[in-house]
Amino acid sequence: MITIGVLSDTHLPKKGKELPVIVQNRLQGGDWIIHAGDRMRLADTIQLEWIYF
Repeated sequence: MITIGVLSDTHLPKKGKELPVIVQNRLQGGDWIIHAGDRMRLADTIQLEWIYF
């Protein structure tokens, strides 16, 4: 079975400097992470890569 984490409307950095810890924890260990909305800074993309790997 493949596990896919999907998130959107993160509004970073406007609503916070990084993803909330609960979101980071839920995304860890999945096979894929899909960000489905709002533009993200490069730093936010790197954070998702860190969570994934």
